[in-house]
Amino acid sequence: MADSRSGSQTGPAPQTPASPPQTGKPVVEHTQPGRRRTSGRMALAFSVAGVFCCGVPALIGMFMGRSELLAIKDGNANPDGKEAARAAFYVGLGATLLYAAIVTIWVLMILAFRDI
Repeated sequence: MADSRSGSQTGPAPQTPASPPQTGKPVVEHTQPGRRRTSGRMALAFSVAGVFCCGVPALIGMFMGRSELLAIKDGNANPDGKEAARAAFYVGLGATLLYAAIVTIWVLMILAFRDI
């Protein structure tokens, strides 16, 4: 029996899976569609650093934790970072209040002993 194809096999071209359209936005893995990656851990890192470093990073961590909690509540962020964001808010709040009390006491001591 002779083959009628003359030695070369032609058939349908192999199909490649379609890739998603390129939008110019970075691809974020491990998140649900439409939600951004959580920054609760970064806020917690700022809050803890603020306990040891003059309180300014704690204030930043407190605001970052609060904004992350609001983003999770609105559905714009992944809810996996809720505990870290909550901890960042409260650690940042505590450190900020601690350093505010220290500065207030320091100023009062300077005012009380300036005449001595």
